[in-house]
Amino acid sequence: MIATTNSCRLKNNRDSKNKINSFIKIAKNEPVEIFEGWNIWERSDGFVFDFMEYKFRLLIVNKNKEDFLFKEIFPKQDSVFHSLLEIKSRTDHYPFRTTDFSDKVFLFKKLKVDQVNSINEDSLIMFVNEGFSIIYTQKVTDVRELNRYKGYSKYDCNWYYYLKK
Repeated sequence: MIATTNSCRLKNNRDSKNKINSFIKIAKNEPVEIFEGWNIWERSDGFVFDFMEYKFRLLIVNKNKEDFLFKEIFPKQDSVFHSLLEIKSRTDHYPFRTTDFSDKVFLFKKLKVDQVNSINEDSLIMFVNEGFSIIYTQKVTDVRELNRYKGYSKYDCNWYYYLKK
């Protein structure tokens, strides 16, 4: 019984490490910095994009595989969904005038994570999935020196990961 449990745990760790390697390989070729200031999480009906301490909150849903709809939950409180392509019409509102919001949506989907957290006080971006967490730092800082990230392993000078048990 113990051997079976241990072999299952080893297989899960190996699968998680493969997913981490795959994630980082994809993420290194993408502008993950665009998530700075954003917290994003999955919800049963879509994704919530939360900007800078609730100044803007949007709900994004899939219309089909390649088209997304959005509505502002806060501050505007839209009652209807609009095509993501229409978000450019809101360029007079920060944060849309300074960033290409649709790129964030497509990159979030491409990375296949459950959650993104911008940790502004430490200048980090954390990607959370069922089996692991990955931290990206633009500054070449060893995040393990910060108490709350001691359990993380170093992938390279910008990437750290934590395998959940």
